[in-house]
Amino acid sequence: MGWDTETDEETALREAETLISQVAAATPVATPAPPAVYVPPHVTAQHVLAVLKKHLDIRDSEGMETILATAIGIDLQGDPSWLTIVAPPGGAKSETLRAFRGPRVFSLSTLTPRTLISGLKDGGSKADLLPRLDGKLFIVKDFGSILSLPYDQQRSIYADLREAYDGYLEKGYGSGVGVKSYKARFGMIAGATDAIDRYQLIHAQLGERFLRINLRGDDASAIARACATEGGEDAMRLEIATIMQAFLDRSSEWVDPNIIMESQHLDALQALANIAARLRSPVMRDRSHMIIGTPHTEVGTRLVKQLKRLVIGLANVRGTICSTHADYFTAKRVALDTVPRYRLDIVDALLTAEILRPGQGLTSRAISILTEMPLSSATEKVEDMWVLKLVGRSGPGVGVSPYTWRLTDENRNLLHRASIDATSDMIDRLRSLNP
Repeated sequence: MGWDTETDEETALREAETLISQVAAATPVATPAPPAVYVPPHVTAQHVLAVLKKHLDIRDSEGMETILATAIGIDLQGDPSWLTIVAPPGGAKSETLRAFRGPRVFSLSTLTPRTLISGLKDGGSKADLLPRLDGKLFIVKDFGSILSLPYDQQRSIYADLREAYDGYLEKGYGSGVGVKSYKARFGMIAGATDAIDRYQLIHAQLGERFLRINLRGDDASAIARACATEGGEDAMRLEIATIMQAFLDRSSEWVDPNIIMESQHLDALQALANIAARLRSPVMRDRSHMIIGTPHTEVGTRLVKQLKRLVIGLANVRGTICSTHADYFTAKRVALDTVPRYRLDIVDALLTAEILRPGQGLTSRAISILTEMPLSSATEKVEDMWVLKLVGRSGPGVGVSPYTWRLTDENRNLLHRASIDATSDMIDRLRSLNP
């Protein structure tokens, strides 16, 4: 059964505090390998959330459940679960990632081209990180810092991660080192700020491997909570880390990989993966804003498996035996968080036009006004979507007769199947726009 009341949260917090006391009495959380006689209690996601909310200004329970659902992905078969958490500096993201520790976790601040395989001759596999990650959850606290590295180093890191995601990485070195190769499967959760969006085309090289959650919060409330807890950070971090480790230490004993997937959710996930993969496909332009090469849309075969695994993880975290609408809508949020915001705004505007102005479409100027983008930017962005065959256009496109843009029938149908609808805010904007 799931939980949905304030009373449930209070009960979970009391239980969590009791469990933390039991864990602390049995073994310090900082101990790398707890004694064999120690058996940690069964800690649920509700206990973890209760402790997080006790200490941090958590306004996004859904986002936190997504993080926990990704973490227990190390107990599921198949491709690994990788997630990027995007939130402003100073939010709950850093404290949450910092709390992941214990024998099933390996945590680093950032990555370099030699992080997974060092290239050192001495030390054998002990000198390399990748074999030690097998079966574990890999935490990278500041993934965005990679984007400040020289481009060649970024490409090297991305190439390593792409191969590591598929379970095998092989690299060759000189100086008598030769070829080093390892098989490893591991989960991964990385933190970043929205500055990562400035490098969207670069990050798109790796984006197919990562899901993404944009954490929501309230700045003023977070500042007030931080002020109130100043001076008690060590005790806070110990308590959060204790409950988080107890949650993950024995998750393999209760995670159920055989969650029943409702047929309606499977159909919606397939449509969602299809349209989200298309919408996030990059279009490369040069400094003169001319399109480079022939853009191709991503096929959502990897994404649909990632989303299905996320739904299974969410059902486990929420304590249900089958997928629910809530699980699907969380997966929809995560999938759409991987799509550039401006493209979602354009889709929203075009969906709204289908409701209020059937068959008329929108001009670039109308899209510019509705999405609050400069006209030149809106025109370029919608042209990218046309090249990807996400939208169609009509009209001569010159002078007083500009192009009119519409969603293609195929993509409009995918959006409908995935329950992606026009927002009330965009409907209000278009109603206020002069015809």
